[in-house]
Amino acid sequence: MSEPASQPAGRPPDGPAPASAVIIGTGLIGTSVALALRSRGVTVWLADDDPAAAQLAADIGAGQVLPGGLPPAEPEPRRLAAAR
Repeated sequence: MSEPASQPAGRPPDGPAPASAVIIGTGLIGTSVALALRSRGVTVWLADDDPAAAQLAADIGAGQVLPGGLPPAEPEPRRLAAAR
């Protein structure tokens, strides 16, 4: 029995790229991933807590800023004091 061929480490599987992607977080890694996807023809939407960071990534060609940005974070749950 032969084993199925495996992909070398770090290489994405062969196949079509997705049509679109949302990148959440436009720091160094998020912007790099967005630029790589754009180079493969993927439509990329960018979102970040900092609208200026998302706009900067868009300005260098990483994609388009997601309209409305990120939804507000969920508030921290309130902790109730235990009854004594």
